[in-house]
Amino acid sequence: LLQNPQVVSPRVFDLDLLMRSILDSYRQSFPGVKFTFEGVDGSLISGLEAEIKTVIQNILENALKHGQ
Repeated sequence: LLQNPQVVSPRVFDLDLLMRSILDSYRQSFPGVKFTFEGVDGSLISGLEAEIKTVIQNILENALKHGQ
């Protein structure tokens, strides 16, 4: 069992802003790949931002690795 687990609480953040930030980074890292995103300004959600960012990055990594 974990000794002193770090407690992380969900918070409200802008999913559109997070997606744009992630995609900007991927566009720089993979200039030959076209990334498109149609977001909604002010798309506030409640959650664990770091974990959601990791999920989105995993989806993109899998798409780059296994996509055509």
